[in-house]
Amino acid sequence: DAGSALRDAARDFAAAADIDGQRVALAPLGAALRALLEGWHVEGLEAWVVHCPMAQGGDGADWLADEPEVVNPYFGAEMLRCGDVRRALHASGGEHDH
Repeated sequence: DAGSALRDAARDFAAAADIDGQRVALAPLGAALRALLEGWHVEGLEAWVVHCPMAQGGDGADWLADEPEVVNPYFGAEMLRCGDVRRALHASGGEHDH
């Protein structure tokens, strides 16, 4: 279930030995959190799905942000603005194009 997936992904993220390991673990953590949020009604939720096409070895990866701007956690200062805001998640749990 979504709760177990989130717990496991958070454990993997926390166990990462360094920032590179955390960056690898970030994609499954974000996907698990997004799946959980999409299934629940969270009053006042406003978050954005942001995507970097170069993350994860060029496969691309998403992350959740609390503002509709790109601050890339995969590349940090090296490529801080690489990516685009894909959509917003709102309190209803639904997605809306940005």
